[in-house]
Amino acid sequence: MLDNRNVAAHPHVERMRPDTLVMLVLLPGIAVLGLLLAVLMPMAMQQPVRFAWMTLALYAGGVASFVAAKISVVRRGVLVSFGSAPMSPGNRRLYRLGYVLMGTGLAFTMLSVE
Repeated sequence: MLDNRNVAAHPHVERMRPDTLVMLVLLPGIAVLGLLLAVLMPMAMQQPVRFAWMTLALYAGGVASFVAAKISVVRRGVLVSFGSAPMSPGNRRLYRLGYVLMGTGLAFTMLSVE
């Protein structure tokens, strides 16, 4: 991907538009989600206890990632912050991973509720 310095050096190359990036993630993501649900739905019905432990592990991993990323901000003296703007790039990824894991855990919870 090009940043602003390289665009001047390569005028024939255009930047990727944000909607293109969204489609590159969204379309395969929908297919993967469908396949994942097709595999997990029978497991949720046949082995609810194992499925519950897997869901709990997702929640725990998400909360741990989220808290670890937020602690880095609190250590700098920012006690109240919203979003990942005050975080370093590595902690931003950890913060977002936490939300993804917790969201997946929520989706699994909704999947197992009859």
